Amino acid sequence: MVPDSHRCPAAADYLAAVTQATTWQWLNNWFASHDLPQIRKEAGPALELAGRIFVCPTEDEVLARRLGRRLIAGYLTVPVYAAFHEWLGRGELLKPMQDAWAAGDRRRALELIPDEVIDALIVHGSPGFCRDRIQA
Repeated sequence: MVPDSHRCPAAADYLAAVTQATTWQWLNNWFASHDLPQIRKEAGPALELAGRIFVCPTEDEVLARRLGRRLIAGYLTVPVYAAFHEWLGRGELLKPMQDAWAAGDRRRALELIPDEVIDALIVHGSPGFCRDRIQA
């Protein structure tokens, strides 16, 4: 059911394992809402998708992004999740962070996470803005 992926074999293997497992009928991962069409196309219609929505209801953008950087660095440096996000098209954006992390420079890794990645993966802003974005 899952076609080969030329961009990220690890992500295709991950999705194939999920869709073929007897006890798993769903995919649970961290992705942006605009990633859903690509994931659905690859996973097929039978797989139930559950996405993690990280919400930081504050209008302090600096604080929200600082917290987002810590979450993203801790999560997207794990090889399987890094491969999944590479497949989603964030590979080039995340590579500098992953390289710095692998070199042991955690502080630099945090600095290298682009705002656009944080804004895609972390819902932040006023409570009303967060609610509207989640409901969209």
